[in-house]
Amino acid sequence: MKKLCTAITLTCAALSAQAYTITDAYVGSDDHGYGDVIGATSKFDISRLTYSLSGTTLRTRIYTNFVNHIGVFPDADSEGLKRGIGLGDLLLSDQWSPYGLASNGFAADNAQNGTHWIYGLALDDRWNTSGSVTLYKLAGPNRFTLLESDDFMSSGWTFRNGQAVAVDTQSSYALNTGKTGTFQVNAAGGYIQFDMDLSGTALLDGPEIAFHWAMTGGNDVIEGKGPVPVSEPASLTLAGLGLLLAGLRRRRPV
Repeated sequence: MKKLCTAITLTCAALSAQAYTITDAYVGSDDHGYGDVIGATSKFDISRLTYSLSGTTLRTRIYTNFVNHIGVFPDADSEGLKRGIGLGDLLLSDQWSPYGLASNGFAADNAQNGTHWIYGLALDDRWNTSGSVTLYKLAGPNRFTLLESDDFMSSGWTFRNGQAVAVDTQSSYALNTGKTGTFQVNAAGGYIQFDMDLSGTALLDGPEIAFHWAMTGGNDVIEGKGPVPVSEPASLTLAGLGLLLAGLRRRRPV
């Protein structure tokens, strides 16, 4: 029995670390000829996104060099507040339909012609390294529910125009669900982490879930889709039951 318990513990530990990965292969419009990253890759490059589910709480991590450069280029702030380029909101959908061709990174895709994002996690302070996020249901076309890079960046700066970077929380089409979660920048690990309970949404009901994230200048953008993950507690229970039954069968007297 001690060996069986040890085996269950080890299996549970392995399964609890499971996460899906979306590697950045998205370019998007308008790159002004720079390609995947506008500006220094050491400041803006996004390499990948990982996500996992615990119960109904989605944990998303975006691995990007930007975590060490929040607020860079203070004069780029369109409101003249010297805040620079900030963190974008995390956008979610139950399907992914980018405009254009995968072979060129969907280089013609932007906020107006691509995926319809149906939920957004809006940061309370996009120039901070931790805080809260509020879940908004985006009940209208992207042009009515989202803010683009052009809304944050001053003229005279080169950035990826036309990319969705934030929820328009003042829009009547962006509905506050009342749900809140957290975000946290892990500078040593090189990622920003979002945690949000998605119960009551349709995002966990379908076969896939799609993601979109960028800093407010859209200097690099990550988009993609993956399978809706199985909740960790459910997978651990099944694994434990399987091991328990196997152990009981082996101990059955002849």
